[in-house]
Amino acid sequence: IGRLLFPGDKPGKDTNFRGLTIFNNTLYVSKGSGSNGVNTVYQVGTAGTVPTGSAADLATVPITILPGFPNTAASTSTAFPFGMFFADANTLYVCDEGDGTLVTPAVNGNVADAQSRATAGLQKYRLINGTWVLQYVLQDGLDIGVPYSIENYPASIDPATGGCRNIAGRHNGDGTVTIFAITSTISANGDTGADPNKLVKVSDRVSDSTLPTEDGLGHFKTIRSAKAGEVFRGVALSPGDRD
Repeated sequence: IGRLLFPGDKPGKDTNFRGLTIFNNTLYVSKGSGSNGVNTVYQVGTAGTVPTGSAADLATVPITILPGFPNTAASTSTAFPFGMFFADANTLYVCDEGDGTLVTPAVNGNVADAQSRATAGLQKYRLINGTWVLQYVLQDGLDIGVPYSIENYPASIDPATGGCRNIAGRHNGDGTVTIFAITSTISANGDTGADPNKLVKVSDRVSDSTLPTEDGLGHFKTIRSAKAGEVFRGVALSPGDRD
């Protein structure tokens, strides 16, 4: 589907679109890896219309970068977006999985590089005068880059959280939202996608423009940790879910 609208980009097997969501009948996708294109968040087609039609019709649908999101080549990118959640028409949460770079030997017990520690986690954007502006990155409690042990898992490849991938969100009725996320990992095992990861959650006040400081907000809590030989891939809410 789609026609990528930015200079120097090309469709191909390594486009690697990651996240997908529909909000206000508009389709959005993210690209967070691959050597070509731009790692960023895109709108597919025109606002208010989900693309439909034949393969030929869909091939002409424009895919455009949301204003304010990264527009530099993936080969030089420091953005690795994955899942998305619109809290409202002007507030967008985007999970960044980190760059996957393993620092070895560890520096001060941390195996993630400075880039991941700065921008990985749950990013909050606000639409201001037609441009999406990053407000802050929720990281507290993710312990990005800090290795954790897993029962019956080799200590030599203990993983660390690198950021987050797929997400689901809900409104709590008091001006806050809770985001449920699947973490990404980094380790020395050679296949970081196979590491036991975590299901976590964090709450945030939609109207905030600075990192929350009140109790109960802005801190990730682990709901469940994957066991050896287990990996979490996605998260979704069903009617009636409150935890």
